[in-house]
Amino acid sequence: MPVPLASWQIRQTPPETVAAIDQLLDDHTDGQIAETLTRQGHLSGTGQPLYPRIIRQVRDAYHLRSHPQRLADQGMLSLREIARRLGVGQSTAKTWRDRGLLTGRVANDKGEYFYFPPPPDLERPRIGRRPRPRPAPAGTTTESAQGGAV
Repeated sequence: MPVPLASWQIRQTPPETVAAIDQLLDDHTDGQIAETLTRQGHLSGTGQPLYPRIIRQVRDAYHLRSHPQRLADQGMLSLREIARRLGVGQSTAKTWRDRGLLTGRVANDKGEYFYFPPPPDLERPRIGRRPRPRPAPAGTTTESAQGGAV
């Protein structure tokens, strides 16, 4: 008689699901992976639809590198790193991304980005308000007066 499987073996995530998760981690967040695999009919080891938390547990159990870790392996920088490298605040880096000066990819389900390193000739926009032109005071001439100050 064969030995029955242990409870953890019965509930183990199918190997094809683990392989699909590993492949999708290159370009997708945990939430995107859960949605994609559930749509394709993959289930957890307990027969439940996949959720981001289950994807994270599978990543941890099988020592798979997360999406942000894989982006960092490609040379991309976190918000803190890109802001430090450019010498600006994090909100300024986000504004520059929104204006198209910086490009990046979504790193997690919170909407945080990892950024491609900027080119060395990045044209930095002027920060702050533009100065208003000041009119010359009335009655003042640009010619010097005779006997005036030296």
